[in-house]
Amino acid sequence: MLNKTIKGSITEQNVALAFANESMTVSRYSFFSRIAYEEELNQAGDAFAEISEDEKRHAATLFKLFAGGTVELNLSIPLIPAGSTPDNIANSVKLENAAWNIRYPEFAKKAADEGFLEIAEAFKKFAHDEKRHEQRFKMLLSNLSRR
Repeated sequence: MLNKTIKGSITEQNVALAFANESMTVSRYSFFSRIAYEEELNQAGDAFAEISEDEKRHAATLFKLFAGGTVELNLSIPLIPAGSTPDNIANSVKLENAAWNIRYPEFAKKAADEGFLEIAEAFKKFAHDEKRHEQRFKMLLSNLSRR
């Protein structure tokens, strides 16, 4: 996929950060899906399960970019506890917004600046997906509030 190595670049760090975030999100949404099904909120359970699969695809794309070795990261992790499904959806809206509105545009710009145009495009696609996820979660939250 790459003509030059990302080893030692800021983009390599961003790929590793994005991979960590996507991987955690897969787990988080899998847990949230189970909670929604237990609460008999099947529409929300399905949404969390489907979006978890999207996040898994993002992680797989990022994993293929690893150049090997070790990357040291200064990582801040949002430790959002599981709550009720409406709480889980509301927290997921915030996380998705930060991903599409802040993280991925910044990562895409840096990748482009460093000459990794294919990676920049992947980050832009992820941002588009995360925005779609946020919109879906907002719709779910609205549907739940009308119950």
